[in-house]
Amino acid sequence: MKAFDPVASSKPREIGVRGQWAPIRLVPELTTGEMLNAGVVLLDEHHRVHYHVLSQFSGLECLFRNRLATQDIALVMQAVEESLPEQANSLEEIQLPSPHVYLGPSQPARDSTVDAAVNGLFQGVVTLAVHPAEAEPADTSALAACPTSRRGSGCSHVCAKKRTGSTRP
Repeated sequence: MKAFDPVASSKPREIGVRGQWAPIRLVPELTTGEMLNAGVVLLDEHHRVHYHVLSQFSGLECLFRNRLATQDIALVMQAVEESLPEQANSLEEIQLPSPHVYLGPSQPARDSTVDAAVNGLFQGVVTLAVHPAEAEPADTSALAACPTSRRGSGCSHVCAKKRTGSTRP
């Protein structure tokens, strides 16, 4: 399987935003160490922080068969949103509020707009946010049902929250 490269996979277009991005990684059960991408954060060239994080966790319920208290995960992700600064000098200086979340390695990002960059990165790396109806036709069969659910039952739609666009200092 080819690794996802958000810079290389971008369609040629005018570059309006450049910066560094990192996945927001969630470790639902610290004892197992299993990690899932639960959001993305983008630091643009003007040091503004933009993000997009999961806000519904039905995909986790599906994956973990209700072994997790998703309301606890929701509280952790809400704390992540509240802890993200509007501005930062680097992604490395961003501190997240729980051992259950951390930033993955940073990589360069560029796109025509902040919204396009953040949304493209989110859709590319946060697999829990993909809804079967929104998937590419070739991907629909792979996303039609949760691997742990009964045949055909599928997982419900996973929504997300985001902050993009210019922020005033």
